[in-house]
Amino acid sequence: MRPGCEQNLKPRCGRLPAAVVFLFFCVCHTSASIDAVLQMQLGNPSGATVDTNNHNHYLIQRAVEALDYSDNLGEPVWVSWDLTASDIGTNTRASFMTDNSLPANFYHPHGRVIAVELQPKMLEVLLRRARKAKLAERIEARQPKGDHLGIEDCLGQVDFSLAFAMVHEVPQPRMVLADIHAALKAGGRCLLAEPAGHVPFKEFEATLALAKEVGFALESRPVIRRSHAALLVKQGAGRSSTAPGLRGG
Repeated sequence: MRPGCEQNLKPRCGRLPAAVVFLFFCVCHTSASIDAVLQMQLGNPSGATVDTNNHNHYLIQRAVEALDYSDNLGEPVWVSWDLTASDIGTNTRASFMTDNSLPANFYHPHGRVIAVELQPKMLEVLLRRARKAKLAERIEARQPKGDHLGIEDCLGQVDFSLAFAMVHEVPQPRMVLADIHAALKAGGRCLLAEPAGHVPFKEFEATLALAKEVGFALESRPVIRRSHAALLVKQGAGRSSTAPGLRGG
C-alpha cells in the first residue's frame, strides 16, 4: 500500500453510513397522496381512452385508482393505484358495490329483460337456466296475447329487441313487428334473424318490407351463421306506426 492511502480511505468510509440513513429516512416518512394523476404512474398499457364509444378499453380515473374497463367483458382489463402505509386504515373489508358511474350507453346490471315465447316449456327452460346463472331476477317471462306480444306496458321504453327465428312462426308478422316498434325507444334497435334453412331469402325480404311499413329503417345486415339477419332501427316518433291494441309508437 502506498503512503497516504490509509488516510484517504477513512473519510470515504465515514460518509457511507450517513448516506444510508438519509435514504432510509426518506422512505419511512412518505405520506399518503390521493390524486388521480398519481394512479397512472405505470402508464396506460392498453391505450384506454375516455371515449364512451370505446367499449373495449374505457379509461376511468379516480382519486384512488385508475382502470381500463371493458364493457364487452363486463370487467376491468387492468387496475392501477398508488398505495402507501398512510393509506391503510382500520376499517374492515366492505362488500362489493355496483358502479353506477358507467356511461349511459354501457351495460348496466339493473337492466331488465322481457322474454316472450309461444311455448310454455321453452319459458321453463329459460328460467331454469337463468336461475342457474343467477340472472332470474332480471328476466320476466311472458306468453303472447292472441296475435300480439303482450308488451303494451313497455311503450317507448325498450332499448333493444332480439327477434331470433320467431317471426316466421307467428300468423301476423306485421303485427308482431309493429308491437316491437311501439315498445322501442326512438333510436332503439331490433336484431331480426331467421333460419336460412327454413325461411327462403325472398320471404325474409318480404319481412323486411313489413318492418319498413311499420316504421323501421334498415341499419345493417350482420353476418350470422346459417341465418338471414338484419339490424333495424326505430327512427323519430314521426315515423312510428301504431299497432292494433297499442296506444302509440
